[in-house]
Amino acid sequence: MTKARSLMTKKIIKVKPEMPIQLAYDEMKENNIRHLPVVNQIGKLVGILSDRDIQRAIHVKAINEIEQEMTFNPHDTVEDFMSWPVQTIDESISIEEV
Repeated sequence: MTKARSLMTKKIIKVKPEMPIQLAYDEMKENNIRHLPVVNQIGKLVGILSDRDIQRAIHVKAINEIEQEMTFNPHDTVEDFMSWPVQTIDESISIEEV
């Protein structure tokens, strides 16, 4: 029986709640990922930041009829847009149960 751990990502990129949303967006783009776990100072999972959450944070400004500029409010943080609480599963659960 296939376990959830066999499909889990081994190298996890995490962010802190106080990180500027722009930096989290840059991290996602650089690593070609769509979700970032959000952990507090002691490493406890406190939220998840998805590409959808990022889309809510983006401000789009038309430069001309064709071009647009995407910006973020420099005061916006990951905590302002992350989703919580996070649902988790044990890595030993079967794929069928997931």
